[in-house]
Amino acid sequence: MLHKLKQNLKQGVFSSITKVLGDESGYVVLPTMSGPARGLRFRLNLKEFGEPPYFYGTYERSEAQAISRICQPGWVIWDCGIYLGYYTNLFSRLVGPEGCVVAFEPDYRNIERTKANLALNQFSNVKFVHAAIGAPVGEIDFVISHNTNSHIRGAYIGTDYSDYTTRERADELVRVRCISLDEAYENCEIPRPKLIKIDIEGAELSALQHVARIATQLRPIIVLELHNPECDAAAWQFSQDYKYSMQSLDRGEMVRRRSDAGGTLLCLPK
Repeated sequence: MLHKLKQNLKQGVFSSITKVLGDESGYVVLPTMSGPARGLRFRLNLKEFGEPPYFYGTYERSEAQAISRICQPGWVIWDCGIYLGYYTNLFSRLVGPEGCVVAFEPDYRNIERTKANLALNQFSNVKFVHAAIGAPVGEIDFVISHNTNSHIRGAYIGTDYSDYTTRERADELVRVRCISLDEAYENCEIPRPKLIKIDIEGAELSALQHVARIATQLRPIIVLELHNPECDAAAWQFSQDYKYSMQSLDRGEMVRRRSDAGGTLLCLPK
C-alpha cells in the first residue's frame, strides 16, 4: 500500500513537471541529479517506465561508477547498444575532446535521440555506426517493439525464449546492417577501442562468437551486460578461450565458476 502511494505521488510530480516544462511530445530536458553522470542533460519522458532513473542518476549506478573509475581522457570507447545515449554522453565526457566514442546502434530512433542529447551537452567527439553488433552476416531482421526492448530477431531477454515470445509485440520489422566486433576492429575507418561496452538485448551470444581477432590481438576491456542463460554461458566460454578475468559489477565479486556468470560483467584481459 505504501509503495503504491509513493508511486502515485511520483507520477503526480512527474505529470506536473511535464505539464510545466514538457514539449508537445511530453519530453522534458533535465540534468541528471547525482552519480557519475551528474550535470549531464537529457531529454526524457518521465511518464515512461524506466526513464526517471536517468534523471535521478540511479540508472545502473554501480556499473557507471566502476566504468568512470577505469576510463581515461584520450581513450577510444565503443558503445554497442545506446538507447537514449546515457552512457554515450558519459563516455564522451570521460574521454574528453582528445578521445572518441563510437556508438553502434541498429535502431534509428535511438540514434536520433542520442544525437539530440549529445547536442544538449555540446559534445562532438562521437561517431555513429548504424548497425547491429552480432554475426558478420551483412543484414538481419530487427524487431522494433514498444512493449519489449527492440532487438535482433531471435534474441531474447529472461530465462526462457518461449515465454519471451508470448510477451513480445513486433510493431515493426526492419532490415538493418549487422557486423561483428572483428569486422569493426578491421575497419580502418573505425578507431580501435581501449574499452567496449556491450548492451545488445540478448544478442551477446552471437557477438561473443565472433571476437577471435580483437580478443587476441587488441584485448580491450569489455563491459558486458547479459540478458539470458545462453548469453551467460557464452560469456563464461569467452573468458576461458581468451584468458579474460570477469568481475560482477552487480555483486562486486570475481566470477570464478560458470554458474556465477550473469548480470553485468567487467571483463579484463589477464
